[in-house]
Amino acid sequence: MRFIRLRATLDPGAPALLDVTDGLGARPGDQLAQVRLPPPRGPARRGDNGGPPLEPPPTLAQIFPGLANSPLGTMLAPADSFLDLSGPAAAAVEALYTAARAQLIVDIQEIYPDYTYPSLGSPLTTEGRAQELNDLRMIRAAALYTERGNPGALQVETLRFLQKSVDVAYAEGVRRYNNGELYPRLSRNEAIGNFIDRQVRRNLQIHFNAYRLNWGGGRDITINNRDYDRSASDVTYRIPDARVGRVSFDWTLTRKLRVSPQIRGFFSADSMPDAIIIVRPRQIGPDYTYLITR
Repeated sequence: MRFIRLRATLDPGAPALLDVTDGLGARPGDQLAQVRLPPPRGPARRGDNGGPPLEPPPTLAQIFPGLANSPLGTMLAPADSFLDLSGPAAAAVEALYTAARAQLIVDIQEIYPDYTYPSLGSPLTTEGRAQELNDLRMIRAAALYTERGNPGALQVETLRFLQKSVDVAYAEGVRRYNNGELYPRLSRNEAIGNFIDRQVRRNLQIHFNAYRLNWGGGRDITINNRDYDRSASDVTYRIPDARVGRVSFDWTLTRKLRVSPQIRGFFSADSMPDAIIIVRPRQIGPDYTYLITR
């Protein structure tokens, strides 16, 4: 397998819904209103809301250049700045906030013509503005999936959310372990990994519920549900941490490869995922998160 370093640059990650602080230091006035999408009233024409979007909904093919033409089993890693919360990415959010916010609302109004963003006022910090833009991206992604059956943007926003959530859960898991609050049966990593698994799973469930996304067994969106393989007489199954359309997600501390039995099982499932994204905390160093092609 080849490991390819990419150069894509995206804005900061989605806010985690953990019950612990994420260390961003946002002010109370920066908190986002609860997401509540209005019922659809028919699609609006592009011309009703202006010209073409300045920032089209992202796809995994943009985040992982060369994805469409990658050899079987290729491992693709996002650029270090993909989910950056400081430096140029944060500065870009500050500079482009007003235009990006307006355009995202226009994009959403093409699907929900009467939509208005329930903001509590303009955020006062760069982090708050980044959170607001990520919230609007997620609303757009959920609308595209729910109303038009397009999971591309939702796969990207799910990855954005998971990376942030895994990072925060890892930091909290390390803190609890060091304070003697986690009791390992096998190892330190096992204890912290189990804590991350529970926290991130709960956070993703809350996150999808907030955006009115239906998930569960037998659906195109799953969280810790069985993915069956009925290709042989003996039916087997694997349980990916999550799946959105034909992309499965696995958050872990362990580096997993295409030849790993678990990964091979994911690819063999009836859902036939095109890719599996391994999400690991950025704190562990380079090559923390990567995508494995079918």
